Amino acid sequence: MQYNLKIKGLLLALLFVSNLFSNNFSQSIQKLSNDKYWHTLLHFKNGESQIDSNTFFLHINGKNNPLLELNATISNLEHPLFKDDNSTYCKFPARRVWIEKNFNTLNIKKQTCTKLDDELKSINNINTISLIFPTTHINSPASMFGHTLLRLDNKNKDYLSSYAINYAAFTNEKNGFVYAWQGLTGGYKGKYSIIPYYKKINEYSNMENRDIWEYELNLNKNEIKNLIYHLFEVKHHWSKYYYFNKNCSYEILWLLQSARNNLNLIEKFNYKTVPIDTIKEIYKSNLISASNFRASKQKILLKYYSLINDKELAMEFYNTIDKSLLKNITTSEKKYILNFSMEMLRYDKTKSNITQDKYLRKLLKILSLRSLLGKDNELFISKPKNPVFVHGTNKVAITYHKKNINLEFKPNFHSPDDLDFGFIQGAYIDFFKLNLNINQNKELSLEDISIFNIKSYAKRNTIFKPISWNVDLGNEIFLNNKHYSKIKTSFGVSYGNNNFLNSILIMNNLRYKNNFYYSYGINYFAQYSLNNSHSKFVVDSKIEKINSKLYKLYDLFYVQNINKNLNFKIGYKKKLYSNYAYLGLSYYFD
Repeated sequence: MQYNLKIKGLLLALLFVSNLFSNNFSQSIQKLSNDKYWHTLLHFKNGESQIDSNTFFLHINGKNNPLLELNATISNLEHPLFKDDNSTYCKFPARRVWIEKNFNTLNIKKQTCTKLDDELKSINNINTISLIFPTTHINSPASMFGHTLLRLDNKNKDYLSSYAINYAAFTNEKNGFVYAWQGLTGGYKGKYSIIPYYKKINEYSNMENRDIWEYELNLNKNEIKNLIYHLFEVKHHWSKYYYFNKNCSYEILWLLQSARNNLNLIEKFNYKTVPIDTIKEIYKSNLISASNFRASKQKILLKYYSLINDKELAMEFYNTIDKSLLKNITTSEKKYILNFSMEMLRYDKTKSNITQDKYLRKLLKILSLRSLLGKDNELFISKPKNPVFVHGTNKVAITYHKKNINLEFKPNFHSPDDLDFGFIQGAYIDFFKLNLNINQNKELSLEDISIFNIKSYAKRNTIFKPISWNVDLGNEIFLNNKHYSKIKTSFGVSYGNNNFLNSILIMNNLRYKNNFYYSYGINYFAQYSLNNSHSKFVVDSKIEKINSKLYKLYDLFYVQNINKNLNFKIGYKKKLYSNYAYLGLSYYFD
């Protein structure tokens, strides 16, 4: 009897301990399901995962419930349905490592993960990771904000043999306007991919003529491993791609946050994610240890061209590769002409302006002549302002004129009345700009709304001949001081240098209020930058024919930088029914 009582007592004690352990385990799971890092691994924000592919979740409600997804992951790790690459152990290595770290009592058996091991081998010897920022592509609406990706650098820093982690919309669409529209509405699936870095260099620097900023990140070996593990988890799944917020720059932040547990990169970006803003946020988080500027092939080509004295001779040599043309010139001039010819030949090759056979024959002749002349002097190309230090992309401005106060609110991005300090000259894009007016009677009224206004003043020269253009969609005060919907387009040409830009464009404007109103005219735009782009003069003059009448409209102003995020503006404007002088202040913030 006494023996049976002891047995019962022991069983009750074991049951109590078991229940206690079970309760503690359940409480631990409940607590850790709310852990920030677990939410990072699920891309969980605002009540749901931002990954839209159902195959990413192990529980049917895992997209909306981190606790259920954590329980399902643990169950699949302890009781695997598969014992190969299809197992949770192999498909979700970042989840598995984090769970093993926080639940060391689980019975998780090691699996053989061939695909994961092969992928790690293909990108082994990673020493550092760098954030890459190809800057604005001035003539492409889909790329006017720039792009960000990650580069996996080996110990030798042989960048052309490195791999890049890219996030992009999966589409074959070539029309930039269609791409932008689909991107605005979530019409594409976005995915991560790992590709050779030289292909991205060729795409951005060579083909699209975009400068590239490279930021080395101070991630340690373990943090790099965390990032790679998480990349392996998510790269086979997709999310809806949105041009404004859930884009390349936003999705790269998830990867960086998975690398280092205490980062808070993603929380700030809800309504818009601009590459420059994410780079500044990464900089503020002390992730950047070094930066490097890589000039585009176009800049290098034009720099060599500018150093040549006899430019006609240079073009004749490039067209003929006749070495007799180089007989009576200096060695320095020969070097510049040959270097220019090599860059021009590569440019023609990337643009498919020359056959492969002709390209190789020309290249061999140029290289053989160039090899006889010795080393080059260092080619100096002025480095633009680091994007980390440019003005914020949000703007609030106040303007005073004729006892009226005008208020402007703009969440994106860069306008002609903003200083180009660190931005691409001639590349202007505004989204959702709102202008309000308070008159002398303190009455508030709507002045105009710009849904989007894109201005591309791409400068032409002897070699490159892009078209300048403008598209403006929104609402404005027009005839009889009434509000009209508007679609304005213009096309033309631009010329200039680093400080001066002037453009002439033909305008075609369509407005609507009960009826459509078509007008056309000429727009002359010019700006002159001073003090290393810390101030500038701007002339924006239009002659527009409206209902058989010609109207002269213009805006002349001077902008002066007070500090990085504060500008002073003075100007004179002539509108359809009024003209006035004005004073203004603009404040920028991230």
